[in-house]
Amino acid sequence: MRKMLVSALCLFGVGQAQAADLPSNKAPPPPAFTSAPVVFSWTGFYAGVEGGADFMRRQGVVTNPALATTTPYSMNGVGGALGGMIGYNQQLGPMVVGVEANGDGVIGGSRTTNVRDATGAVYGVNARHNYDADLRGRLGFALDRALIFAAGGVAFGDVKTTMTGAAPTMMNANANRVGWTLGGGVEYAFTDHVIGRAEYRFTDLGTATTTNAATGVSDKVRYDSNSAMFGLMYKFGGP
Repeated sequence: MRKMLVSALCLFGVGQAQAADLPSNKAPPPPAFTSAPVVFSWTGFYAGVEGGADFMRRQGVVTNPALATTTPYSMNGVGGALGGMIGYNQQLGPMVVGVEANGDGVIGGSRTTNVRDATGAVYGVNARHNYDADLRGRLGFALDRALIFAAGGVAFGDVKTTMTGAAPTMMNANANRVGWTLGGGVEYAFTDHVIGRAEYRFTDLGTATTTNAATGVSDKVRYDSNSAMFGLMYKFGGP
């Protein structure tokens, strides 16, 4: 009896071992789910604030109406700029095209100099610049959340000149000018909505002609500037 029980147990163990060696009919476990990474897109509207340094240059001439002589002068200065922007980008593969409007008030945009002409007469010239605005097209190359761009378009600004000297050479003239601007920079999306910017911008408002109503003599003032600007924008919509 004991021999029969031992034999049965042995046969059962062998059968179990053989069954374990057979291929399993169970289905493999499903693969672990991993979500696809969200790719950032530059497409969408945005608005923000900007500020920086404005390196201004004015060049002009002072005319002595009695002798019809002209004396050139130049005034350079550094002021501040503070304002904002609104715009729209459209991403096409790695390329980004867009349009943007900017408006900035100029802080410290007044400069004064004394000009001595050939006769020794001294004229005081004050030039003021209060605002910059522009409408620009943009073209950029996206590296995921970084964007390298160039921008250019039409620029607007004021060139105000006051001249004092021996009467009747006193003159006060205001001119709102239309010129051009060109620059470029880099932007980085810190989040899906918050974007930072560093940019260089050159602005040329051309030459304004100011006429002394008392003498009919015209003088010219030329204005341009180089600006280093920094901005912080909010992008509307999805990533």
